[in-house]
Amino acid sequence: MLLALVSALMVFQPVPAQAADPAGRYTKDKTKPTTPAQPAATAKTDTNEAARKTNVTEAATPLRSPANFDECVRVALAQSPLLVKSSIDIETKRLDLGDAYSNYIPTLSINTTYYFNRPSSSSHKEPYTLSFSTGIWNPVMTIFEVQARKDMINIAVLSHLQIISEGLKRVGYNFLQLGMMDEQAAIVKEKSEMAAQLLEYAQTRSSLGQGTDLDVRIAESKITLVKAEADKLRNTKLMLMDDLKFILGVPFIQKVDLELENARSQVVAGFDPYSVTGEVLRENAYELKIQEYNKALQRKNITVSYIKFIPTFNFGLQSVDALSDTASQTGLPLYPYVTASLPLDWWTKSRDVNRQYKKLGQIESEARAKEFKLVSEFQRTMAGLATADADVRYAVARRDLAQLKLQQTQFRFETGQTEFDSIVAAMDEYLAAKQEVLLKELTKSQALLDLRFLSGHLQKAYINTSVQENM
Repeated sequence: MLLALVSALMVFQPVPAQAADPAGRYTKDKTKPTTPAQPAATAKTDTNEAARKTNVTEAATPLRSPANFDECVRVALAQSPLLVKSSIDIETKRLDLGDAYSNYIPTLSINTTYYFNRPSSSSHKEPYTLSFSTGIWNPVMTIFEVQARKDMINIAVLSHLQIISEGLKRVGYNFLQLGMMDEQAAIVKEKSEMAAQLLEYAQTRSSLGQGTDLDVRIAESKITLVKAEADKLRNTKLMLMDDLKFILGVPFIQKVDLELENARSQVVAGFDPYSVTGEVLRENAYELKIQEYNKALQRKNITVSYIKFIPTFNFGLQSVDALSDTASQTGLPLYPYVTASLPLDWWTKSRDVNRQYKKLGQIESEARAKEFKLVSEFQRTMAGLATADADVRYAVARRDLAQLKLQQTQFRFETGQTEFDSIVAAMDEYLAAKQEVLLKELTKSQALLDLRFLSGHLQKAYINTSVQENM
């Protein structure tokens, strides 16, 4: 028997759970995600064999390679782990709505009492008492509870859409930085080549007796600095790629090839911040829409506080008490009854009405504060964009000046007026100016992305913002 039990445990294999698609219903495309065509049987077998050998877990939604910004957004909307919690919250609110609908039907309870010993005067022949009763029932309260649950579903949907839009902005940030990293890597490569030429030049001069060992050590230190800069750049890029893979729901060990050429134009997509008005901001702000539902909920709470003055009811069927000395009667053994309950705590209920009005005032004040904060943040970001634009122009002017100085130094070197060291110094200044231009352009692109996010332009491009629970 022991051998049979061990064999059974060895044969048992757990079945892996399939990942859900929490955000599929909120994408702009209302159709179901298309399933990629199945490859041939031999190719599928080879792929599975390779996956088993490398222990690579492929993502549920394949990422086309090379992936541009739109492709990354598509995969993120389909399987991003950032969207799981808010999606489950929507389903939970829908279950709560079903519970609210069930309150239209009173809850029926069966109660019975059995007496082991009864008075001798009891004329009832049965030693037990049976009753069927309902709990407290107030259909007017149920009407408002159902409406409140619908508003809560809409709030959950808007919160889910807000999380999606924040995830899209995070993808955009990573995409912009990764695009800048590629351009920075090209500049660092130029630095490395120039440092190698400087080292070769210093070693040649030292071997001819025209230079010192100190010049060689300086050139070697310059190569070390360039290598450290390249390592730092590579590590930063790996961190950004890991964060992007997390947002996309792609395994970290899976190789991702991105189409980073013109990353700024992919992310910004021709957005014009100067066409955004205050009405556009208010219309597309999820937080303001949520506040509107919160105000509607609080108004319902005020109505409910008045409804509490209405009596509640319960009804049921009661059998003859087993301790009663009333003789058994013929006919229906159960007697119907209705109970109306009206607590006379009107003073407490009146204070609750005033309390609900105060809460409504607080919510309205919060809505005005959030609206003012939204407009203020947009204006502050617009000012940051103007500053970033000026910084870009200044950095470009410095880069152009450094380029002219480099050309001048090259001419002097070719005519024998200066040494090769001067070309290296001028080249360093020019490459540093190019790197500064990239950083300033990144800051400007991030400001544009922030404005696109605040205005709702980013969300509308990829999310069906009209999704609501119309019930």
